Amino acid sequence: MTDLDFAAYYVEPLRLLRCDEYWDLYSFFPHEASLEDRQKSLNALYRFYVSGIMHFKELAKEDPMGAFELLEKAPLAKIDEGKYFDAWLAILVKGSKEFINSEASALGLPLEKEAPHAPNFRENLEALFQKHGVGFEKGSVYPPQN
Repeated sequence: MTDLDFAAYYVEPLRLLRCDEYWDLYSFFPHEASLEDRQKSLNALYRFYVSGIMHFKELAKEDPMGAFELLEKAPLAKIDEGKYFDAWLAILVKGSKEFINSEASALGLPLEKEAPHAPNFRENLEALFQKHGVGFEKGSVYPPQN
């Protein structure tokens, strides 16, 4: 994974999840332009979900895999803007209390949005993902392989 992809798909969304509020997924990944971009977004979201960093709001909370399937099947913006934006705007997520209150700091993610993350942030995040079986070394983790 490139440094640019790490920043776009992990650092910036995690900075938003550090705030105690719900976010639409378009706020996380507004640059979706291809199936590859969408897959990168789904991989990041799945890693966040499985590792306990984030949770879904309301209906998606009852059926999180259904929420992932809806996002996966949503048409891309270039094909059908209304449906794509509806799907990615309608599903809301929030950082878990543990992530907001302690885990983000332990990983090396500062409270201040503009402050740089710790030099070992990527290693710490990778270790957390590995602990939950969704490490970067696995490549694509969504959809999950049984």
